[in-house]
Amino acid sequence: MVWTALFVDLAVSSAVALDSNDVPDIPGGRTAEQEIRAYRGALAVNLVLNAAWSWLFWRSRRPWLAAAECAVLTASSADLVRRTYRLNRGAGAALAPYALWCGFATVLSTAIAALNPRAAGRQG
Repeated sequence: MVWTALFVDLAVSSAVALDSNDVPDIPGGRTAEQEIRAYRGALAVNLVLNAAWSWLFWRSRRPWLAAAECAVLTASSADLVRRTYRLNRGAGAALAPYALWCGFATVLSTAIAALNPRAAGRQG
């Protein structure tokens, strides 16, 4: 149930960021076009990481690998919030719960992996 709201948040915040016409000055001398292109790449990576967790956890039944991947997803989500904020501050602030929830999901995934030590050795 939470993920549905978070995916709606991600879709709306990303659409607003990608549609930003009045991009403020970007540190490092990057143009708005370069920043938006980099944003698209970061968003694509984030979506792949999000999908990969489900595959690793549910299909492969590799909870430790899923937990590690979820930590990478959390870092990617925090970076996406930062990038969104640079393009549109309101959208960036609205996307912050997504990164926070990914952090919680990492803790939860790690706890599940710790409670299921035999799952790490299973063949799928």
